[in-house]
Amino acid sequence: MSYSSPSSPDTMKMATKAAADIFSTFGVDAILVGGYALKLHRNLRAPKDVDLALMTTLQQHSPKQLKNVLCGKDSRFQTVASMDPTAHYRVLWFYPRPNKLHFSYIQCLKTASLDIVFLLKLQAWEHHGLSEKEHLRAKVSQHSSDLQSMLPLVNAQYSHEKRVKEYVRAYPDTIESWRALGFNTV
Repeated sequence: MSYSSPSSPDTMKMATKAAADIFSTFGVDAILVGGYALKLHRNLRAPKDVDLALMTTLQQHSPKQLKNVLCGKDSRFQTVASMDPTAHYRVLWFYPRPNKLHFSYIQCLKTASLDIVFLLKLQAWEHHGLSEKEHLRAKVSQHSSDLQSMLPLVNAQYSHEKRVKEYVRAYPDTIESWRALGFNTV
């Protein structure tokens, strides 16, 4: 679920905290993903919105229900018509009120690990590139730029091949599954 608004850092912090707190009281865990999570992992690009992965299923809560929960609990959240004229959904926006509080809680928010954020960005690059919708295809170059800037961070921070090889040594019956995923297991 993505929350858009004027994208000042303070506004994004307020929106993120408010949404995470509301979802928590509603019994839904939220994990920060997307551009804002990339920023916390030292990506230089300023994010334009906040993306949260919500730990729920469509059978439990539809996107519309979750947006309504936020709007009902905090009047700073509002839905607006999508810019996509074919969309059958409304977009969630956050409108901050003047506030003298400064938030430094963002370090405490659950943030997806860099490898998960990287893989989600790769998925967005693919899906937007294949989309028939021009406004989604327009995002591909930004996704590509994000992925290129993340590669050195991901390579420096993670050694998946080493972990996979260690796992295969412990559980040799999984070797073919790892190979099918493209990992070198020798």
